Amino acid sequence: MGKAALNCYNLAMDATNPSQTILHADPEHQGLRNSIIVILIFGVIIGFFVIRALILWLGAGSLISEFAFFLSCMGSILLALGLTFGFEALLKRRWHSGIDVVIDADQVELTFEKRPSSQPQPNNQAVIWANRINQTCYYFPLNDYSRSGREKRLSDKWFCFVCELHQDDNRINVFAYLSPAQANIWTADDSLMEPFHKINQKTLYADKSRFRFGPPTRPEIPNEILTGKDGRFWLAERRRWQRGVELTAVDFETFMQTVKNKTKEQE
Repeated sequence: MGKAALNCYNLAMDATNPSQTILHADPEHQGLRNSIIVILIFGVIIGFFVIRALILWLGAGSLISEFAFFLSCMGSILLALGLTFGFEALLKRRWHSGIDVVIDADQVELTFEKRPSSQPQPNNQAVIWANRINQTCYYFPLNDYSRSGREKRLSDKWFCFVCELHQDDNRINVFAYLSPAQANIWTADDSLMEPFHKINQKTLYADKSRFRFGPPTRPEIPNEILTGKDGRFWLAERRRWQRGVELTAVDFETFMQTVKNKTKEQE
């Protein structure tokens, strides 16, 4: 963490307000994921015919032409993966989800790109730094429960860190997936006004080994858990499922450092 240059495309400064920081949320949004799948498929198909034609042209009449099909398959897959990686990096720089966490000297605001009138428009959520802010910060390891979707593609040694800010009727719920080294920075930070509390997801999932395709399926949280000692964290986790927004590890650090500094000013 701290190497913001690696993810500078996801942090922007408003030209009309240089003191404003914009964190683009949900970097791997649905539109981006769909485009990557299409690019991968077309890359394999086009790569196969191009590589096969090249092999037959260069190796006509030789032993290599007998393996043209196999070499074309392997080469097209590698080529498609390389093209997909490059296009994904490019699209992430240019194509954002339309959901932003906007930070300035007065407040932090969760904003949503205006949608067509036929679609429901989420309300922007704003938390004023000068007023009292309630925080709920927790984390959990990505193991011991049945993962799916994006979580399935991450190492089970990683963690999900969540911070929810609550003020009056406004809630901003952000989360990020962190490596063990990144996670240790926050679990070892004793200066946080609201330390990160560990919850255990396996209490909700009966079968942690079952493989799932598609979006995450969320179980019902029993009332005895919601009313227990960790109830407020599970309520925040349920809200994360419903309207939480993901940040990159670098942007999550920016968000948390701002929250940390602003809440210290209130002490």
